[in-house]
Amino acid sequence: MAKRPFAIRVDQVNVDRFRALSTIKRMDGAELFSDLLTRAEKDMTSEELKVYKNLLELWRKS
Repeated sequence: MAKRPFAIRVDQVNVDRFRALSTIKRMDGAELFSDLLTRAEKDMTSEELKVYKNLLELWRKS
């Protein structure tokens, strides 16, 4: 898989929380981020999931 740059602005307190989770779970940042996304996907309602999948498909085509 090709790696592309990805950056978001995050408050320092959230950076620290992420780093602490990464350390405690013994996961690298990419693995932890993927895990957090997967958990968020599981918590979606059926309507949210439908819109989410449509957005992913739309972005894949562009």
